Amino acid sequence: MLVAFPIGLWVFALVCDVVRAAGGDAVWQTVAIYCIAGGIVGALLAAIPGLIDYFSIDEAAMRRSQICTWPSIWAPL
Repeated sequence: MLVAFPIGLWVFALVCDVVRAAGGDAVWQTVAIYCIAGGIVGALLAAIPGLIDYFSIDEAAMRRSQICTWPSIWAPL
């Protein structure tokens, strides 16, 4: 759930950039900058529980190499 906020902020920043490029007011550029900054902060905050979950996995139940395989497959897409 925490990952949805940074993604939403970055998408809205893109929308703000498009509106500004289409001739919108300069306030859209400011909103986009704040959305990007908020998305970065939100992503860093979302990474904390993710890392806690990652390092608390029992290696007997599932190897970390299996966990690391999925991001490496989907990241280039």
